[in-house]
Amino acid sequence: MAQRKEEREYRIWLSSFETVKLEFQGRAELLAESLEQVEISFKAYPSPDISKYLALKEKGRTQHTWYFSLRFSNGIISQFFFFRFFRDFASHPISQDIPLQLNWFQNKDESPVDNTSIHLRELWFDRKRILHVRQVQGAQIVTTQPESVAGVAEQFFEDVLKTCFGIG
Repeated sequence: MAQRKEEREYRIWLSSFETVKLEFQGRAELLAESLEQVEISFKAYPSPDISKYLALKEKGRTQHTWYFSLRFSNGIISQFFFFRFFRDFASHPISQDIPLQLNWFQNKDESPVDNTSIHLRELWFDRKRILHVRQVQGAQIVTTQPESVAGVAEQFFEDVLKTCFGIG
């Protein structure tokens, strides 16, 4: 019985994030077709299986949890962002929500985004499937409940294009 409950929770969790992946992929493809000065490519990685889901719930991390990545390039500058499942216990000490964290490759080093002009830090769905986003607002990192994943994706792409390429 417990195994079926975990399986159901896993499937619900994954379906919520499939929506996120599809929204970011759609936005990337739309912009790639319309922008001439920047190339944008999207790459999906295999979805975590139930064993990884359970490890993420328990430990907050496990291996191979990249979910998708985005590469922006204008021929001179190339920026690589990736989204991975990771729970920082400092930010999520009690809940077993598993966020999708934004990371950035800079100078061949992977790190969480620290540029305040790129607002998004992580997003997740709670047990009621309500979307939550940690983002920079002013000099603080705050948690909000945006209306849609589409709005989160739109803001992310606007931030990256303006911050990294001066488009906006």
